[in-house]
Amino acid sequence: MFEGHFLERGIFIASPKHDLHRVDYVVEYNGGLQRVNVKTLHWVPTGNYYQADTKTSAGSKGHRAYSADEIDYLGVVSLEYGNIWMLPLASTKGLTCLRWHPPEKHHRKRFDSFDWSPYLIKQGCTSGSDTYTAKFS
Repeated sequence: MFEGHFLERGIFIASPKHDLHRVDYVVEYNGGLQRVNVKTLHWVPTGNYYQADTKTSAGSKGHRAYSADEIDYLGVVSLEYGNIWMLPLASTKGLTCLRWHPPEKHHRKRFDSFDWSPYLIKQGCTSGSDTYTAKFS
């Protein structure tokens, strides 16, 4: 879905041949070539929201945050809703995961909610309100 979004628009996207550097794709975006790691939102039934981790597995060292030396953006995909976001790595600094509440859940935006709206590059199906809110932890 992520790759297809760019290919359909004739935008350069490439996938590295070897998985050496945490980069899933290199995309022409915002005036340059950007290194992107793609995350898929998954449903958390106990919390009634979708979530994407913003960290990487570092082998024997456990999970850790991505660094600016590794990637420029996190591409976040909602398979259920068809949404795609391009989040600058700096926008997720200090966050271990991002929560997204589907529009029909009508969650009130809290002071600590992550604002997904500036990063939405493809909006799929919606139902209810167009207001997306996410809580981070």
